[in-house]
Amino acid sequence: MTIFTEGGKLAICNNTPFDMIFVEQRAYQIDWGYYGKFPNLIKANNTETTHIEWNKRCVQKDSRASTRYKLVVNGTTYYLGIRGDYDEYNRYNLWADLHKGMGTLPSNIAKCDIGWQHNGVVQFNLFYDDETGIFLTSKPNPNPHRGTMRIGYYDLDKFAGEHTYAIMDQLHGSYPVEFHCYGGVNGKNKKYPANFYSQSKNRLEKELPCNPAVARVLASWSHEIDWAKTKYNEGGKKLKGTFGLGDSSGLVYGVTGVCHQMCNTILCATNPDKPLMAAVNWPNSFPISRFFFGIRGPTTHDKEIMCLVRAADSLDGTPDRDFLLEQEVRKSKKLILEEIKNQLNGINMVDQRETFVRETMEMVCSPDIDPAMKESITRHIIEVDIKLHKEKETLDRDIIQNKISKAEYASAVNQEAVELNNCYCEIPSKHLKVELTEVTQADVVIPDLIPEFAVLRRDLGI
Repeated sequence: MTIFTEGGKLAICNNTPFDMIFVEQRAYQIDWGYYGKFPNLIKANNTETTHIEWNKRCVQKDSRASTRYKLVVNGTTYYLGIRGDYDEYNRYNLWADLHKGMGTLPSNIAKCDIGWQHNGVVQFNLFYDDETGIFLTSKPNPNPHRGTMRIGYYDLDKFAGEHTYAIMDQLHGSYPVEFHCYGGVNGKNKKYPANFYSQSKNRLEKELPCNPAVARVLASWSHEIDWAKTKYNEGGKKLKGTFGLGDSSGLVYGVTGVCHQMCNTILCATNPDKPLMAAVNWPNSFPISRFFFGIRGPTTHDKEIMCLVRAADSLDGTPDRDFLLEQEVRKSKKLILEEIKNQLNGINMVDQRETFVRETMEMVCSPDIDPAMKESITRHIIEVDIKLHKEKETLDRDIIQNKISKAEYASAVNQEAVELNNCYCEIPSKHLKVELTEVTQADVVIPDLIPEFAVLRRDLGI
């Protein structure tokens, strides 16, 4: 049993195709449910939340409460009990159990400890499938490999660009999980759900299956999966998470990517077998950030994604799999610091950017383009790309060391992104696989979203 104190909320998640019908309730020295009562009906594939408060003024070892619901499953009646008590060890306990008719099912199926979070929300789930039948668990998602992902974007106020985000359903009626990607999930001219696209911009569905464990790991860049978490925050303002940058998907905002790259990193959870081939979120401004930062960030970031996806996708509840994920996360964090140091000092930059441009040209150019023309345009883009990224080295050092304002940094980087985008627009449109648009302004980096870099500076030793 789990110790808990005073009050909080309980989410009852009915992830079955059967309604849960209230039968009876008893309570002694416990405020049990809103206005003293649990919900009368919890519909199939639905969640209801109620309140529990222990009356500390008169709590005794005989304080207890229970509620019972009925479900009829393929002609068989089951009774679900939700119970709380104060035991002889001075602990507050909350659990659920399941009975078939008047008989009790085996305890490993029929009973689960719910746990507690004071002034927070705990939950338990009732599930059903053809093989297992009906079963209980206090975990939000007993099968981390089942979920669905949707995406969206909206126009940024006062800026020429779009913010991207993703929203995931873990399983049936569980709470949606919002991946804010340093912004939010609501804004002007919001498009949700938007279509996924392949990396060559073939239009796909508006919802794709995903592995929730992989999505959570990629968003937080942590091996500690918080299954109760429903909002992956705006990032560095709270100075938590990897390098004090919050849920940044292993990226440094403005330096190695922006919201587009964060979102597309998380979307690797929709294709854990081939994560680097996963569908992407493609707003109109995506090509501009893509040419500058890549689809998900630097090429080195892709390698780290592969390692984390492989480890998170293999999670099965055993300690050795958890340990593998922890080791991969620790290794990736060390590599990220090394790569940032290299980027700030221009190490390997020329070779990496040339390789990047050539790979990008293969993606955007149609096969019928004249090889000599293609090579001439490619060499010109490589020259401009390397010049711009050499300039960005200085900008990155200055923003991380707090030597330049966020507004100055964003303005300079955005001008570079516009110049690079317009170089790609020199490719004749008849030889393009995707439509490109020349622009005079693009706000890829938003100054208000640039985090504080105090923790990152400490970790970099600068």
